[in-house]
Amino acid sequence: MTPSKLRPAIGEAISNRRRFSGQLPQSSLVSAQGDRRRTRRTTTQSSLDFTPTQAVSFLKDWDNTFFCASSSFNAFPGIPIHASKDLQKLEVDRGIWAPTLRYHKKNFYLVTTLVDDDRPQSDASRWDNIIIKGSDPYNSASWGIAKHFEFQGYDTEPFWDNNGKAYITGAHAWQVNPGIWQAEANLDTGKVGEFKLIWEGTGGMAPEGPHIYKKDGYYYLLAAEGGTGLEHMVTIARSRNIDGPFESNPANPVLTNTNTTSYFQTIGHADLFQDGSGNWYAVRKHLVDSESATHWLI
Repeated sequence: MTPSKLRPAIGEAISNRRRFSGQLPQSSLVSAQGDRRRTRRTTTQSSLDFTPTQAVSFLKDWDNTFFCASSSFNAFPGIPIHASKDLQKLEVDRGIWAPTLRYHKKNFYLVTTLVDDDRPQSDASRWDNIIIKGSDPYNSASWGIAKHFEFQGYDTEPFWDNNGKAYITGAHAWQVNPGIWQAEANLDTGKVGEFKLIWEGTGGMAPEGPHIYKKDGYYYLLAAEGGTGLEHMVTIARSRNIDGPFESNPANPVLTNTNTTSYFQTIGHADLFQDGSGNWYAVRKHLVDSESATHWLI
C-alpha cells in the first residue's frame, strides 16, 4: 500500500472547527519596500515563518489582519491557517491533545480534546472534547460529524466493557481537580454521563494520559504523572471494578528517566497494545536531550 493510502483521513472531519499547527518545514516571508520618490526598492527578511507553499491575504474587515493558508504535506491532513497583525508575530491555534483511536464492532472511534491554551484551566470553554466515529480510516467520507461532550479536562479515551457498557476516561484539569476521572458514555450518540474521580495517581504532578485495559479479571489503569517535563513518568494501577478503587503498583513508576542523564528524557504518556500473536508492546512520548544530541551522528 502506498504512503498516501496509509495516511488516515481523520483530520478532515474536524479541520473545519479549529486550526492546526505542527513542526513542519518552514519558508520565510520576504518583504519588498518601495520608495516612490526615489524609485528605490529594498528587500528585507522577516522573522515570520510559514510552512512551504503558502498564500497570504490582508483583510481590513478582520481587524487589519494578515491570514495565511499553508501546506501540511504528510505531517497531518487539513490546512493550517495562520494569522498576524504585523508580519512579525504569528498566531496559530494549539490544536489537538492526545488523541486515542480504538476499534470496536467494526468501527473506529477517535476521542480527543481541542484545547484553547490561551484560556485558564478553570474555564470550561478551554476544553472541547470530541468523539468521531468512522468505518474506514482511509476514506474521509466514512467519518461522521464530531460529537462534543463536556469535561473539564483532556486526554480522553474510550473503553468498552464485556457487559456492553462504554466509558470515557480522562485527565481532569490538574490546576483545578487533579486526577483521573471517568464517566459512562454512549460512544455512538455522544451522550456522556457524570464524571467521577477514580484515581489520584501516586503523588506526581498532573495525573494524565489514562488508558484502561482488562486482563485476567483486572482493570489496569495506565497513566502519566509529573507533567511533560523532566519529571514525566508512567505509572499503573489495577482494580477488580471499572470504577475502582484502584491499587497502585508498588513498583511505580514503571517507566521514567527522571534524575538521569540519559539521551531520551521526559519519558511518559504511554499506551499498551498487542499484535496478532499476543505479544505486548508499549509506545510512549519522549524528548531528546539537546546537549547529548550533538554527540550523535545522524
